[in-house]
Formats: sequence, C-alpha cells, structure tokens
Amino acid sequence: MRLKLLMIASLLAAIVGSGASILIVIITLGSFSRVIEAGHWQRGWVLGIAFYAPSLLSAFLAGMFVYRHTARRRKLQGALTFIAAYLLSLGSQIAWLILKSL
Repeated sequence: MRLKLLMIASLLAAIVGSGASILIVIITLGSFSRVIEAGHWQRGWVLGIAFYAPSLLSAFLAGMFVYRHTARRRKLQGALTFIAAYLLSLGSQIAWLILKSL
C-alpha cells in the first residue's frame, strides 16, 4: 500500500476542500457571526450545500487520483483516501465554526 501517497493526497484534499468552503462562506456572507445572528442555518440549505460541496468534491478527486496512481488494491486505497480527506476536511470546518463562534 502506498501510504505516503494516501496521506499526502488526503491532506492536500482536506486543505483545499475546507479552505474553499470557508472562503465561500466568508465571501458570500461577509463574516460567520452574521450567519449565526441572522439565523441562516435554519433555512439555508443552499448555504449548507455550498459549505460541504467543495470538501466532498476535493475528497472525491483525491480518491480518484490515488485510485489511478496505484497498482494493487486500487478500490481500497481510493476509498481510504476519500474517507480520510473528507473526515479531515469536516474536522477542520467544525474547528473553524467553533473558533469563529467563540
């Protein structure tokens, strides 16, 4: 198993995915405190999709990259990369939400 490829691809996908989604929220709404005060999270399913779609897309692309660049156990390594990238991205997004709400 190519663990270095899996870890590097997962980390880069998490950075790109969470950075893009945080940037989308900051650009479209100004600051996150206004989102919480205005109550956009109760009625904003579009905001939820815009927040989680870049991390899902980047995790998928990283999984495909690892799948195409490994010789054995392609499906397992691609799936592990997708899962690791998405969990890292969600963890960083949740950390950002907690830090911004303090």
